[in-house]
Amino acid sequence: MIKKEMIYMKKENPVSEIFAYARDGKQRLILSAIFAVISVILGLIPFSLGAKILEQLLDGNLTRDYAIKLGLICLVAFLLKEFFGSISTYISHGVAFRTLRNIRVTIIDKIERVSLGYINGQSLGEFKKTIIDDVDSLEFVLAHAIPEMISNSIAPILLIIYMFTISWRSAVAGLISTIIGIFVVAIMMAGGAQKIFKVFTEGSAKMNSTVIEYVNGMEVIKVFNQTASSMKKYEGSVTNYRDVMNAWYNHCYPFLAINNVIAPLSVAFVLPVTAISYISGAMTMESMILSIVVCLGVSEPIQKLVKFTDHFNEINMVYSKLKQILSMPELSVGNKKIDVNNTGIKVENIKFGYSNNEIIHSVSFEAKQGKMTALVGVSGSGKSTIAKLIARFYEVQEGSIKIGDTDIKKMPFGDYSNLISYVSQDNYLPNLSLRDNVLMGKPNATETEFERAVEAAGCNEFIKKFERGYDTMVGDAGDKLSGGERQRVSIARAIIKNAPIVILDEATASIDPENESKIQNALDKLSKGKTLIVIAHRLSTIINADNIILMNKGEINAQGTHEELLEKSKQYKSMWEAHVGAKDWSMHKYVNRVKEGVR
Repeated sequence: MIKKEMIYMKKENPVSEIFAYARDGKQRLILSAIFAVISVILGLIPFSLGAKILEQLLDGNLTRDYAIKLGLICLVAFLLKEFFGSISTYISHGVAFRTLRNIRVTIIDKIERVSLGYINGQSLGEFKKTIIDDVDSLEFVLAHAIPEMISNSIAPILLIIYMFTISWRSAVAGLISTIIGIFVVAIMMAGGAQKIFKVFTEGSAKMNSTVIEYVNGMEVIKVFNQTASSMKKYEGSVTNYRDVMNAWYNHCYPFLAINNVIAPLSVAFVLPVTAISYISGAMTMESMILSIVVCLGVSEPIQKLVKFTDHFNEINMVYSKLKQILSMPELSVGNKKIDVNNTGIKVENIKFGYSNNEIIHSVSFEAKQGKMTALVGVSGSGKSTIAKLIARFYEVQEGSIKIGDTDIKKMPFGDYSNLISYVSQDNYLPNLSLRDNVLMGKPNATETEFERAVEAAGCNEFIKKFERGYDTMVGDAGDKLSGGERQRVSIARAIIKNAPIVILDEATASIDPENESKIQNALDKLSKGKTLIVIAHRLSTIINADNIILMNKGEINAQGTHEELLEKSKQYKSMWEAHVGAKDWSMHKYVNRVKEGVR
């Protein structure tokens, strides 16, 4: 487990903070930098030997053996340069990819410990861009910029020192183009490049979010003929991204073009200075040639340095987003294992809301161990929110929820999760095999346990139609299965988990009547002997509940058995009569259709 607090709270240096994720890879990165330095030094040898050959050639003393000897030395130096450079790149890439993995694992681990209410209030496109695109952009910095920046800093320093030993005039002349190039880049950065880059990344995140929303909502868009308006929104985000990208390039490219032209032209300044020095007798032909050749090796590493420094903007931006995610408020959890002997649930005076809008107001009730407790009410009454608070998807803002006599906030999250099975009307199935989806409830389950679970959930009925059986992939979000089939897989997952507390959040709300009876049978097997909390809109499914809690506008309106509520609650009686009336209407409608068919 990565120590998250250490990573983002101790310092405020983005570079050191990002490198904290490298962990034991820091030593390997230092080794990569050493090999890169060796590679750069070896790359300087041909410049020096080339000057020697030119000197001998001009003096008329160049022999074939001498030329072959220096040529072989240059060849060996070049091969060694490539060898050490490749080793350096191999090591740095290994460290880079492990670091990216550590960052992503830390983000996902953090998200798992954050309230779903907080997560749902964030942009999916922003999360996607940060976790995938932004983190991926660090690969170049970690794998190339760091080791090569070190090596490309040392190389020009050595060359400039060497040029000063030859002639201080030529050394100063060789630095003029570099100084101009650096000055141009500095003007570019001071002119608002970082601000434009921030807007650029924000525009990219907005486009990502809009694309995800557009694709996910395609069915609704087509059904309600919203293609034009939705496309306009999509086009608007793409156009905005184009505009900010153009603004970025329009600002930076003139400066970069000037830098790219001037910075490599060190020889244009060295050549006239050395020529004048040679003519005046202040410099020998050997020194003149050596100065010209060596200055050619100064500009390339400095140009790489300028290129790499541009990528450090990405570190600042990614670190800012990373810090924002890692600073999200977490669910309160304990760190000591607590043995729970009573799995009854006590909800004591809880309050909850979004932002400043309180939607659950001082709710208290008890769901006794081994008994069935039902929450009913009109849409928006707060019953599903209470179920999610019990399941720890959200955090209560006041009051407490207890398992037995233990506040769930004092329990380790993993231990508490093992006590709960949660089945809703819209269960998510990842694109895994049917078998793997079921085994998510208990990864180490035996084959016998697996077979009992899928049989109890009624999965065998539809599995037969698949050629690969339980090894069939379910597709994205389970889209290869019908709603009823997905529901039965999720119930099998809950059955195999065999948790002592079962929460059914309108688990049959969107199921057709034919499948509802099958799923209801599966749910009965799932909840047998468990502490059961049921959220239902079909009152006929909960008339046998030990306690029915009627919710209204975030408060408990009444509670008791079915018979008790019919007597003392006008709202419940009205809901029951409406439910029975709807069932009778459906039956009469069915009978009339049958009669018409007979005719």
